[in-house]
Order: sequence, then structure tokens, then C-alpha cells
Amino acid sequence: MRKSACVVFLAVSVAVPVLARQKPPRTYPERGKVVGIMAPVRTTSVGTVLSQGTRDVYGVSVAYGKSSPVVTNSLTPGSYRIETADEFYEFGNRDRHPSLSLNQVIQFRVKKGVAYVSEPHGKEKKYRIIGEESKPSNSNGQASLPTLPTTAAGPKPSVIRPQPAVSVVSGEWTATFEDSVSSGTLAVTLQSAAGGAVSGTYNASSGGFGTIAGDLTGSTLQFTLTQTVKACPGSYMGIVTFGADSGSGVYSGSDCLGKHDRGVISFARH
Repeated sequence: MRKSACVVFLAVSVAVPVLARQKPPRTYPERGKVVGIMAPVRTTSVGTVLSQGTRDVYGVSVAYGKSSPVVTNSLTPGSYRIETADEFYEFGNRDRHPSLSLNQVIQFRVKKGVAYVSEPHGKEKKYRIIGEESKPSNSNGQASLPTLPTTAAGPKPSVIRPQPAVSVVSGEWTATFEDSVSSGTLAVTLQSAAGGAVSGTYNASSGGFGTIAGDLTGSTLQFTLTQTVKACPGSYMGIVTFGADSGSGVYSGSDCLGKHDRGVISFARH
């Protein structure tokens, strides 16, 4: 009896530390969707290095020089733009081949500026968070319009209809662009106000995203497009003439890829 009790005691004493060392399961409370991908940009530059010295030629010190080619490789990191229920994240992207895909839904957790994305078989991949911004307070991401006051009695107030010049650009558009450096498409949302002021946002098929601001005169919009990707900021200016459901124009600007010249852009309403 004493021997069997000793065996039970040893079994329990060994099992308890093992259980104590088990880590709690990881949880991934954040759920998001990949809405933009900016691939890393690798550049190669070639230069020369001049080496100088002296050598002895028949007792005479003779100076000499020699140039050698030097190749320098550099990497501009890209980013992934992640949309959650109430904010946007930018994850750093140094992958040669993207590890996340456009429209992919991910589960992740955030700790000390790093996002840990859940992967199959209990694994996870970490990304440095290089940007974070809150969504607007309303559900559609656009500024709320003021409402007209109403009176308790008397005739109904007349309906104030917006002028065509103000409303012609409001809404969602698909824009196709091409310039000396790049080409692709943009998903654009524009909102116009009385007086001709226009504001909006865009997401590019290449992974860029940012804001749009401009002034509308008649059906012609002069705009400034600001790319807010921290790894590749940029600014472009252009002019577009709109019809009822389409528009076309020109632009130019610059970003981390260089100067964008001879840009042409066309819009089609959703």
C-alpha cells in the first residue's frame, strides 16, 4: 500500500509542472480585409570608385589612379492596407512575393506596433504597423450633409435642387490612368458641395490610396490628388471635364517612383 501511494505521488508531482508550462491559446480579436497592396520597389544604381596611390618605377615614385564600377541595390518597402470595422491599418511589406492578397479577409492581433496575422496550423506571421487611421464617424465614410429646418405650420418650403455643376461629379467612379511611369485603375468616391468645392478618396489597383481635393467650374474639375501611402507618398495635379456618366482629362505629378509626366485619365460612373 505504501509503495502504490508513493507511485501516485510521483505521477502527480511530475504532471503538475508540465501543465503549468502550457501557454494559453492565442486569440486574434481583429478582423480585417486587404483593400490595397503596394509592392516593394527595388532599384539598382551603378557608380564608380576612384582608387589612388603611388608606385616605384626604377627608383622614381609615380602617382596612379584607377576607377572601379560599384553597383548599389536599394529597397523601398511597400505596404498592405487593411480595412477593419472602424479603422484602416498599413502593414509594412518587404516580401519579394506578396504574402497577402487583395480582398483577403484576415484575423490578427496587435501588440506594441506589430500585427500578428493568424495562419493555418497554429502559425502566425508578423507585420510592422507603419500607419493607422480611424474611419469617419458615419457609416458610409462621407461627410454628413446639413438638413433644412422645417416649420410646424404654413406652406411646405420649396425644394432647393442642386445645380448640375455641383452634382455632376458626386458619386462613385472607376478611373483608368496611364503616364510615363505607371498605369492602372482607381476606385474613386467624390463629393461636391455648394460653391464648387470637391473632395474625395481613391484606392488604386497598384496598391496606392489617398485623398482628392479640387474646384469645379461648370463641368470642369481642377484637382489635386495626394497619395498618403507612408512608404511611397506622392502628389499629382490635373484637370478633368465631366459629362453625365463619364469624364476625361490630363495630369502630372511625382512619388517614390519618380516624376509622372504625360498622364491621361478617364472616368466612368458606377
